[in-house]
Amino acid sequence: MSTRYPEVLKFIDGLEAIEQAERVWDSLLAFTSQSGLPYGEIIDIPGPAESLEEATLCVRYPEEWRRR
Repeated sequence: MSTRYPEVLKFIDGLEAIEQAERVWDSLLAFTSQSGLPYGEIIDIPGPAESLEEATLCVRYPEEWRRR
């Protein structure tokens, strides 16, 4: 079992107290940043008439990527 397992469960329990989606996202990225993952994206599976952009729920990536 991973030594991080208890930390992950504690993090998940803490999410229940957060009422704003943006704060949940910020908390997730703060948690994953501890393991070297400061960026992320949450995408739903697009329906037949949806684009990928419409199915994107949250995204954060380096500023340099936006300039490409």
